[in-house]
Amino acid sequence: MKLLFLFLVCATMGLFATSYNFKIDEEKDQLEPKERRSALIMFESSLKEKGFDIDKESNSYFVLYHIILGDLITVIIESPEGSVKKKEINKLSDLPRAYDQLIGAIDTNKKADEISTLNRSNVTANDIRKSEMRLKSENFKYAKLGVSTISHDKSATDIHFGFGYRAELDEFAVDVSIFNMLFSQAKDDYEWDGEWIRLALIYYFDSLNSNSLYIGGGLSYGASKILEEHYFDDVDEIKTGMRGNVLFGYEMLRVSTIRFLIEGEAILPFYETLNYDLEYKWAPVLKLGIGIGF
Repeated sequence: MKLLFLFLVCATMGLFATSYNFKIDEEKDQLEPKERRSALIMFESSLKEKGFDIDKESNSYFVLYHIILGDLITVIIESPEGSVKKKEINKLSDLPRAYDQLIGAIDTNKKADEISTLNRSNVTANDIRKSEMRLKSENFKYAKLGVSTISHDKSATDIHFGFGYRAELDEFAVDVSIFNMLFSQAKDDYEWDGEWIRLALIYYFDSLNSNSLYIGGGLSYGASKILEEHYFDDVDEIKTGMRGNVLFGYEMLRVSTIRFLIEGEAILPFYETLNYDLEYKWAPVLKLGIGIGF
């Protein structure tokens, strides 16, 4: 009985699934016949990659044509629902990327040049010139600001800031950060943390898209202090050494020349810091902040 029910559900879904066909408007299209055949093959591949079911018997057509004026090629796609999307490119080798953007724009009802239709695999040479996008190796400097705390028996909310440089290569990035400083805002709170340098490797979960979650890990060298300096004679309130770093965040506008970051970080020191109970204890640092890259 269950098998019969599943069969009926699948059959019903197949019955109501929408299939599409595609063609080139030969009256309007200005490509050469050989290029036209190649364009049709690439266009069909792009439709399938975007999840459209292609049926050569369907009467719901995507209509494609190309207008050439000097060095400018305007790619135009008319959807079966009647929407029209246009994209300008400067060379025929960018046609697959233009198709990807235009079909994505039809699917999301956006413009082809909007960030939401771009990803790191479909940006054309014309897009790069317009936005000075750097896809092979995207390097940017950044500054960040946020709240933080040193974990101990009298933890308080502190302010931190820092600076860095990130070199991106699609899925991975190398991050070098310097002068990440934490200061307490309370009058009677003396905790402080300074990270002189940090080297981290970052992994992007959605590497090709403009916005992506990421995680990372690395090592840093810095110092921590919880008690006021010289609070006790012959006691070292400031501890210095190596630390482990765990990063997690969200990076936005990755196909533009600026970046916005939301980043959390856990700093795990390889040393212990003197606490208010007059014992040396492990005191990790937690941070949450926002950043801007350029």
